[in-house]
Amino acid sequence: MDLLRLLHFLAIAIVVARFVPPNWPGFARGVLTGAIRCGECSLETYCAAVVLSLLAGFYLFEVSNSIAAQFVVSAAGIAVLVLLAACTTWISKRSRQHPKLL
Repeated sequence: MDLLRLLHFLAIAIVVARFVPPNWPGFARGVLTGAIRCGECSLETYCAAVVLSLLAGFYLFEVSNSIAAQFVVSAAGIAVLVLLAACTTWISKRSRQHPKLL
């Protein structure tokens, strides 16, 4: 990772840790719930993001490289990752409800 990106990430993390309380009700609302789910299933999200990144790069290179296409591809990628994380969380919660055979 580039040093400036790392410093930018650390600065945001420090500001959020300092000014956002851990029990803030905004965490349980719509948009942030998707980010929380992606954090809970980080390995699956990362693996899917790598594949989606390759597909998005191919689409932008071969089909259209306009600003609108970049926004659409980015929004679709985020939506797919959040949906994948939500499904993974749902499956893991559902599998814990059933007794194990062995």
